[in-house]
Amino acid sequence: MIEVFGRINERSIQPLLAAIDRALTEDRSQIILDLSGVDYMNSAGLRALVYAYKAAERKQGTLHITNPSPRIRELFALVGLDTVFGVGPDAYPDFSGLFADASLALQREVYHCA
Repeated sequence: MIEVFGRINERSIQPLLAAIDRALTEDRSQIILDLSGVDYMNSAGLRALVYAYKAAERKQGTLHITNPSPRIRELFALVGLDTVFGVGPDAYPDFSGLFADASLALQREVYHCA
């Protein structure tokens, strides 16, 4: 799980993409992005999420989006990515309970966008 905070744009996206690529390289093909702390995303951020989604698919994995802020949820709907990352307020799963089960091999990272 990667928790993302701040603004996702062309200046801040590279470290996030590197974290996703690193996870996929380490055979962690189930990526969860918690976007509850993201207050802005531009087209570069959207392109990066699509890139990450396709990269996970190539590894027979998935990229899950959880807890998008209302602004980001609206952005996904506006550009049609809501059908890729989930539809409606209840379609984005909440994975926070997974960390309560110590038997699951989950790794959590925090990424602050500037």
